[in-house]
Amino acid sequence: MTSKAEVRRLIKQATERKNMAAALLAAGKFNDALCALSHVYEQDGDLMRCRCCGRAIHVSYAGESLLHGLTDLGSCPYQGDKNPWDILLEAAAGRRAQRRQTSSDDLEAAQ
Repeated sequence: MTSKAEVRRLIKQATERKNMAAALLAAGKFNDALCALSHVYEQDGDLMRCRCCGRAIHVSYAGESLLHGLTDLGSCPYQGDKNPWDILLEAAAGRRAQRRQTSSDDLEAAQ
């Protein structure tokens, strides 16, 4: 379980990190979105767990909202965030599309 000091630190950072991964996705910064996601959630096999409240969501619930739990200091500041699995899947698909576009641009330049 997360210590009270760690929870306080996460809550303090929540204002700048809340929805950061989703905003980076919208800007097309897929690698940055994955990094931002890892600051808020930790992946544990087929579960994604909030580092602040400890609530987890299984990969089969992608597309549904994650109901965050309570911390020692009240409700989780990440309540209302986009589902972490959706962010992960969008970032992976976006990165793949970027790589595919770069490869096709390189082929056209070589011809």
